[in-house]
Amino acid sequence: SDAACSDTDGSFTCACKAGYTGNGISCSACPANTYKLHIGNASCNACNNGYTSTVGSSNCDLINYANGKSVSASSTQKASLSASKAVDGNTGTRWGSSYQNNQWLKVDLGASILISRVEIVWEVAKGKAFSIEGSLDDSTWTSLCTNSNCGSATYTCNFSPAQYRYVKMSGSTRCTQYGFSIWEFRVYLP
Repeated sequence: SDAACSDTDGSFTCACKAGYTGNGISCSACPANTYKLHIGNASCNACNNGYTSTVGSSNCDLINYANGKSVSASSTQKASLSASKAVDGNTGTRWGSSYQNNQWLKVDLGASILISRVEIVWEVAKGKAFSIEGSLDDSTWTSLCTNSNCGSATYTCNFSPAQYRYVKMSGSTRCTQYGFSIWEFRVYLP
């Protein structure tokens, strides 16, 4: 049952279980992984840590912690394809490197935070061989994931939660004759 009932001193009461909302008689599940799970008859209206919601929206969206952060790159093909375009939250703008192998894009999250996933939304000119790396000091880097093929348009790197301030895509080989080209570089909490 979605409700828990109790009899206290002859007074029979029911309340929705954690993760459900309703009046205690009729309960419905809060959407998985999108809302805080409330005990009792409270509504499912607050987003979990790592999620956000816009005013008037009933959905919670993952927070991209790289969005709007300081970013640098090994090269930029032209001014309109600057590194900042990969962290501007706009899937219509992108970073494009020079037409060479061995390029990188690095995001400074501003502080050390616990993260567990990095996503890259590639343009057609994607990386073939590349790694996702994390660092606390921008000097010593830890490999989080590696890739060695021209896979899907969105690359997801899942790893054990760890503290990092800097996150980098280090590309060694391209899939096309063009540079490395990223629509969005995303960093998420566990």
